[in-house]
Amino acid sequence: MKKNYKLAVLMGLVGIGVLLLSACTIVISGPALVSYDGNNATGGSIPVGPTLYTVGDHVTIMDNTGNLVKNGSVFVGWNTNPDGSGTWYYPNSTMYISSYRVILYAQWMPWNAIPGTWDLTYTWDDGIERYAVWTINNDKTFYDDQRGHGLWDISVNTIQLFYSNGTSYVFPYPYEGTNYLGNARGLDFMFGTMAAPLSGSYQPQGDWHAERDTTGVYSQGARSVLEPGSITPSGEVVK
Repeated sequence: MKKNYKLAVLMGLVGIGVLLLSACTIVISGPALVSYDGNNATGGSIPVGPTLYTVGDHVTIMDNTGNLVKNGSVFVGWNTNPDGSGTWYYPNSTMYISSYRVILYAQWMPWNAIPGTWDLTYTWDDGIERYAVWTINNDKTFYDDQRGHGLWDISVNTIQLFYSNGTSYVFPYPYEGTNYLGNARGLDFMFGTMAAPLSGSYQPQGDWHAERDTTGVYSQGARSVLEPGSITPSGEVVK
């Protein structure tokens, strides 16, 4: 009888231990190393900042602070895999560290993902929203349906369009939600600020956004605005 009693006590203690373990959440923590990789960058340097964290931390993703560049491409963010098949992270977004070693690889969008037809909505500082159509070409030229034309280029993580009269449109990429999905799809959305040349002591400025026209038919908003008094995308007033 004594042996049975001891066995019952032992089994009871084991049962209590199992219940206690099941009621607890085991948190695994420890040092974690986070680093950035230029992923075949041709210039600049990887971001320098804190690298040692703890598993379970929430970390703010760094921007392209070292001005990494790659010939013929624009920086569009970070990914856990070099080929972009992993998890995407954008500058200033938050990453939860779930492993002891994290490498974030720079992602590059080739310049030939940008050309095409774009429906442009632009608002100079007169507050009036207007519409036009951009045709962006592979040879780094572009023109609109308002008789304006110019050259475009990329610099570090910025897409820039310069009209022949000096008006500039700037799109500082990347922004989460701009929907770059790969070379086949290209870039679908751009937005930013614009500035026209000085007119006396006044320099017109404004905001713009553009959506890629993938249907071959201009959207309802994109239409000619050449009536007198209108301001063209290049900042000139129609007379």
